[in-house]
Amino acid sequence: LTIALSLVMLASALQRLVVWESVEHYINTPTRLYVRTFIAWLGVAYLWLLVTLWLRQDRFAVGGFVCALGFLVTLNVLNPDADTARYNLARRDDLSTRYVSLLSDDATPALAAGLAAPDGVQGEPREALRRHLSERLEAMERQGPGDWRSLHLARHQARQSLLALRAGGQID
Repeated sequence: LTIALSLVMLASALQRLVVWESVEHYINTPTRLYVRTFIAWLGVAYLWLLVTLWLRQDRFAVGGFVCALGFLVTLNVLNPDADTARYNLARRDDLSTRYVSLLSDDATPALAAGLAAPDGVQGEPREALRRHLSERLEAMERQGPGDWRSLHLARHQARQSLLALRAGGQID
Protein backbone atom coordinates (compact mmCIF):
# COMPACT_ATOMS: atom_id res chain seq x y z
CA LEU A 1 0.00 0.00 0.00
CA THR A 2 2.84 2.39 0.83
CA ILE A 3 4.50 1.73 -2.52
CA ALA A 4 1.22 2.27 -4.37
CA LEU A 5 0.65 5.57 -2.59
CA SER A 6 4.22 6.63 -3.32
CA LEU A 7 3.66 5.89 -7.00
CA VAL A 8 0.49 8.03 -6.88
CA MET A 9 2.57 10.88 -5.41
CA LEU A 10 5.14 10.49 -8.19
CA ALA A 11 2.40 10.58 -10.83
CA SER A 12 0.96 13.70 -9.21
CA ALA A 13 4.38 15.37 -9.15
CA LEU A 14 4.90 14.57 -12.83
CA GLN A 15 1.45 15.91 -13.69
CA ARG A 16 2.18 19.15 -11.81
CA LEU A 17 5.47 19.49 -13.67
CA VAL A 18 3.73 19.09 -17.02
CA VAL A 19 1.06 21.65 -16.08
CA TRP A 20 3.71 24.11 -14.91
CA GLU A 21 5.54 23.76 -18.23
CA SER A 22 2.40 24.78 -20.10
CA VAL A 23 2.49 28.26 -18.53
CA GLU A 24 3.02 30.88 -21.25
CA HIS A 25 6.18 32.48 -19.87
CA TYR A 26 7.80 29.27 -18.67
CA ILE A 27 11.57 29.27 -19.17
CA ASN A 28 12.94 25.81 -19.70
CA THR A 29 15.83 24.82 -17.43
CA PRO A 30 17.96 21.69 -17.09
CA THR A 31 16.38 21.13 -13.68
CA ARG A 32 13.11 20.23 -15.42
CA LEU A 33 14.79 17.37 -17.23
CA TYR A 34 16.58 16.24 -14.06
CA VAL A 35 13.28 16.09 -12.18
CA ARG A 36 11.43 14.26 -14.96
CA THR A 37 14.21 11.70 -15.28
CA PHE A 38 14.43 11.26 -11.52
CA ILE A 39 10.66 10.70 -11.26
CA ALA A 40 10.81 8.03 -13.97
CA TRP A 41 13.73 6.17 -12.41
CA LEU A 42 12.31 6.48 -8.89
CA GLY A 43 9.10 4.93 -10.23
CA VAL A 44 11.15 2.06 -11.66
CA ALA A 45 12.90 1.65 -8.29
CA TYR A 46 9.54 1.51 -6.48
CA LEU A 47 8.27 -1.11 -8.92
CA TRP A 48 11.47 -3.11 -8.40
CA LEU A 49 10.93 -2.83 -4.65
CA LEU A 50 7.40 -4.16 -5.07
CA VAL A 51 8.68 -7.13 -7.11
CA THR A 52 11.50 -7.95 -4.70
CA LEU A 53 9.24 -7.72 -1.64
CA TRP A 54 7.20 -10.62 -2.99
CA LEU A 55 9.85 -12.70 -4.71
CA ARG A 56 13.43 -12.21 -3.46
CA GLN A 57 14.11 -9.55 -0.87
CA ASP A 58 17.87 -9.93 -1.13
CA ARG A 59 17.86 -8.67 -4.75
CA PHE A 60 16.66 -5.11 -4.12
CA ALA A 61 20.17 -3.62 -3.82
CA VAL A 62 21.09 -4.80 -7.32
CA GLY A 63 17.98 -3.19 -8.82
CA GLY A 64 18.52 -0.02 -6.77
CA PHE A 65 22.05 0.26 -8.11
CA VAL A 66 20.83 -0.34 -11.68
CA CYS A 67 18.20 2.41 -11.22
CA ALA A 68 20.81 4.88 -9.94
CA LEU A 69 23.15 4.02 -12.80
CA GLY A 70 20.27 4.22 -15.28
CA PHE A 71 19.40 7.70 -14.00
CA LEU A 72 22.96 8.92 -14.58
CA VAL A 73 23.25 7.33 -18.02
CA THR A 74 19.87 8.73 -19.07
CA LEU A 75 20.90 12.26 -18.09
CA ASN A 76 24.12 11.95 -20.05
CA VAL A 77 22.28 10.71 -23.13
CA LEU A 78 19.54 13.37 -22.93
CA ASN A 79 22.03 16.26 -22.55
CA PRO A 80 19.87 18.66 -20.49
CA ASP A 81 21.73 21.85 -21.45
CA ALA A 82 21.39 21.23 -25.20
CA ASP A 83 17.71 20.35 -24.77
CA THR A 84 17.17 23.54 -22.79
CA ALA A 85 18.92 25.64 -25.43
CA ARG A 86 16.84 24.17 -28.27
CA TYR A 87 13.57 24.66 -26.39
CA ASN A 88 14.31 28.23 -25.36
CA LEU A 89 15.59 29.27 -28.79
CA ALA A 90 12.44 27.90 -30.40
CA ARG A 91 10.48 30.50 -28.43
CA ARG A 92 12.34 33.32 -30.23
CA ASP A 93 11.95 35.92 -27.50
CA ASP A 94 14.23 38.06 -25.37
CA LEU A 95 13.41 36.31 -22.10
CA SER A 96 14.52 32.88 -23.26
CA THR A 97 17.74 34.07 -24.94
CA ARG A 98 18.87 35.84 -21.76
CA TYR A 99 18.87 32.54 -19.90
CA VAL A 100 20.88 30.52 -22.44
CA SER A 101 24.08 32.37 -21.56
CA LEU A 102 24.12 30.48 -18.25
CA LEU A 103 24.28 27.07 -19.93
CA SER A 104 27.43 24.97 -20.24
CA ASP A 105 29.49 24.05 -23.28
CA ASP A 106 27.04 21.21 -23.95
CA ALA A 107 24.53 23.81 -25.15
CA THR A 108 26.89 25.70 -27.47
CA PRO A 109 26.33 23.57 -30.62
CA ALA A 110 22.54 23.99 -30.21
CA LEU A 111 22.99 27.74 -29.66
CA ALA A 112 25.21 27.97 -32.74
CA ALA A 113 22.63 26.08 -34.80
CA GLY A 114 19.92 28.46 -33.55
CA LEU A 115 22.00 31.46 -34.61
CA ALA A 116 22.86 29.97 -38.00
CA ALA A 117 19.27 28.97 -38.83
CA PRO A 118 17.63 31.46 -41.22
CA ASP A 119 14.29 31.14 -39.42
CA GLY A 120 15.89 31.28 -35.96
CA VAL A 121 15.98 34.06 -33.40
CA GLN A 122 15.64 37.56 -34.88
CA GLY A 123 16.09 41.15 -33.74
CA GLU A 124 17.66 42.07 -30.41
CA PRO A 125 17.61 38.49 -29.04
CA ARG A 126 19.66 37.42 -32.08
CA GLU A 127 22.22 40.16 -31.42
CA ALA A 128 22.41 39.20 -27.75
CA LEU A 129 22.97 35.56 -28.71
CA ARG A 130 25.59 36.56 -31.27
CA ARG A 131 27.44 38.65 -28.66
CA HIS A 132 27.26 35.82 -26.15
CA LEU A 133 28.68 33.27 -28.58
CA SER A 134 31.46 35.68 -29.58
CA GLU A 135 32.35 36.19 -25.93
CA ARG A 136 32.29 32.46 -25.32
CA LEU A 137 34.71 31.85 -28.20
CA GLU A 138 37.01 34.63 -26.96
CA ALA A 139 37.01 33.09 -23.48
CA MET A 140 37.89 29.69 -24.95
CA GLU A 141 40.74 31.21 -26.94
CA ARG A 142 42.06 33.06 -23.87
CA GLN A 143 42.10 29.83 -21.89
CA GLY A 144 44.05 28.09 -24.62
CA PRO A 145 44.07 24.35 -25.16
CA GLY A 146 44.63 23.67 -21.47
CA ASP A 147 45.91 20.55 -19.87
CA TRP A 148 45.03 17.21 -21.47
CA ARG A 149 43.19 16.21 -18.28
CA SER A 150 40.64 19.00 -18.76
CA LEU A 151 39.67 18.02 -22.30
CA HIS A 152 36.19 16.72 -22.96
CA LEU A 153 33.91 16.20 -25.94
CA ALA A 154 31.46 19.03 -25.13
CA ARG A 155 34.20 21.65 -25.06
CA HIS A 156 35.65 20.35 -28.33
CA GLN A 157 32.24 20.38 -30.05
CA ALA A 158 31.50 23.86 -28.69
CA ARG A 159 34.79 25.19 -30.00
CA GLN A 160 34.26 23.62 -33.43
CA SER A 161 30.74 25.02 -33.77
CA LEU A 162 31.90 28.50 -32.72
CA LEU A 163 34.83 28.41 -35.15
CA ALA A 164 32.40 27.43 -37.92
CA LEU A 165 30.21 30.42 -37.05
CA ARG A 166 33.24 32.69 -37.14
CA ALA A 167 34.33 31.27 -40.51
CA GLY A 168 30.83 31.97 -41.81
CA GLY A 169 31.00 35.56 -40.58
CA GLN A 170 28.11 35.17 -38.12
CA ILE A 171 30.14 36.00 -35.01
CA ASP A 172 33.23 38.13 -34.43
